[in-house]
Amino acid sequence: MHYNLVWFIRKCHIYIYLSNYQIKLQIYLP
Repeated sequence: MHYNLVWFIRKCHIYIYLSNYQIKLQIYLP
């Protein structure tokens, strides 16, 4: 259970990080 929770948090963290990176690319690139 605890392992699944940690994996879920890491997965969400990576997803948020990639989303923020995409947003930055859209802002800085035309």
